[in-house]
Amino acid sequence: KTTTISMILGLLHPTTGDINILGLSTQDKKVREKIGVMMQEVSMMPGLKVQEILTLIRSYYPDPLSLKELIKITGLTEQDLKTQAEKLSGGQKRRVSFALALAGNPDLIIFDEPTVGMDIVSRNRFWQTIHDLSKKGKTIIFSTHYLQEADDAADRILLFKDGSIVADGTPSEIKSMLV
Repeated sequence: KTTTISMILGLLHPTTGDINILGLSTQDKKVREKIGVMMQEVSMMPGLKVQEILTLIRSYYPDPLSLKELIKITGLTEQDLKTQAEKLSGGQKRRVSFALALAGNPDLIIFDEPTVGMDIVSRNRFWQTIHDLSKKGKTIIFSTHYLQEADDAADRILLFKDGSIVADGTPSEIKSMLV
């Protein structure tokens, strides 16, 4: 999954074939401006406060979400914004990572194990936000080992084994294959 995500993001090149997003190469700046990503491993820029990080990342995009909107969507607090990144708890780092994924107002959002380390309240807020973003026409790709989350949140599920797709369908279609 990590390799596939890295190829979608243009960080790795496929050994054969091509990956196009919105009909363009993953290396195209227009594609990169339309993608947001939240990786499983969370790393923050030390020495900067959360608000400084969000402001910096938002500045890279032509039509970013406002800081106010990011706070509302992700549940960041005023205190979180004033805290230096290296002093954040694991849950706070996940919320900041979520905000960074949404900062550029992306059309395609990729989440790698997004709810690992989230408490139940944060997890519920996250999935509600994902449903809201989907209703706004955003395309969301997420990898998870939590099968219940996939069943609850996904319109389509792809199962991989050894780098190949072994199943592709709706949650109910996938479940019927397993019986």
